[in-house]
Amino acid sequence: MTLTWTEKHRQLTRKKAQAQFAFLYPLIGRKSKLDRRNKLTIYKLYIGPIMTYAALAWATITPQNLLALQGLENRILRTILDAP
Repeated sequence: MTLTWTEKHRQLTRKKAQAQFAFLYPLIGRKSKLDRRNKLTIYKLYIGPIMTYAALAWATITPQNLLALQGLENRILRTILDAP
C-alpha cells in the first residue's frame, strides 16, 4: 500500500476550496466592505483548513499537482487582499 495523493484527490480538494470560496465571495471579495484582517480570518477558518487538511501527506504530491493547489490559493489570497 502506498500513501500517495492521486490526481483525483487534488481535484477534489481544489473543487471543495473553490466551492467554499464562491460561497464566501460576497464576504471576502474585492468589493466587500470588510477589512483585510477580517477577510483573512474568514479565509483561515473556512478555506485554509480545506487546503491544508492532511498536510503531512501532501509531501508526496507531484510538483504539477502542488502548483495547481498553490495557484488556487494565490488567486484566493490576491482577491482577499485586492492585490494584482
